[in-house]
Amino acid sequence: MIKKGGLTFLENKTISGHLITIISEDRQVCTPTQADHTGVYLKGRFLKVNKDGQVIIPYSDKIESSPIILVHEDFADLGTLQILTE
Repeated sequence: MIKKGGLTFLENKTISGHLITIISEDRQVCTPTQADHTGVYLKGRFLKVNKDGQVIIPYSDKIESSPIILVHEDFADLGTLQILTE
């Protein structure tokens, strides 16, 4: 397998939930363009980023570690997010 590029994310805890910002391999925030598909797949749902490249993932009623898929343009990368309670 040849790996080209990579995506990662920054996480900040806010009153509304986990604020996720997708970061490209060149350390730039991945913001949406007209034709692209930028966001996070979590539990079968796609959560699209806002114009600032961020998405809120709400807290859960129990602490859980969930796999996520980060998507930007033609790239996708796996990650894990520990979803906390309020």
